Amino acid sequence: MITLRPYQQGCSILGCSEISKIRGFCGKHYFGQLYSGKIKKLQRKTPEERFWSKVDKDKNGCWEWTGTILDNGYGQFFYMGKNVGAHRFCYANFVGEIPDKFYVCHSCDNPSCVNPDHLFTGTPLDNMIDKVQKNRHYYGMDQKKSKLTDNDVKIIRLLISLNVKQKEIAKIYNISETVVSKIKLKKLWKHVT
Repeated sequence: MITLRPYQQGCSILGCSEISKIRGFCGKHYFGQLYSGKIKKLQRKTPEERFWSKVDKDKNGCWEWTGTILDNGYGQFFYMGKNVGAHRFCYANFVGEIPDKFYVCHSCDNPSCVNPDHLFTGTPLDNMIDKVQKNRHYYGMDQKKSKLTDNDVKIIRLLISLNVKQKEIAKIYNISETVVSKIKLKKLWKHVT
């Protein structure tokens, strides 16, 4: 007699003490049921069928991905042995080829949308331009990883004008001298005057 673990179930054939492996049957009984015609072999869905079963076409025009969603809001789809962006799978299979090193961007700004009409390809630069034009770009202390506040930058610029060495300023604020230099030259934190 086999001892079942809590997550295991026995074969559904009366009197069989084997572990259930396939659709409630042990291997021997599954194939016996299959060949006798009592059960039918499960047909595998095509990738396209699996994809569309995870799409909810809502009223505002976006087609929401209902499968796995990553922390950044993008859908994820398992295809050919690896996880790919759901929007990338949709574009490649229903719109056209994605050029090397290109992004698939959303005109609707909804990362979980897989509506082919809302997707377009672009370079990383195109994506950044789109982000800035739509005012979705974070500046200065609005960025999650920012070490400085707008007020810190004003003080840094004041210290620079008072001829305090950039190395000392960098040490005070725990930033690199390069960042201090870029703040001085207004290559960073341009929006702070």
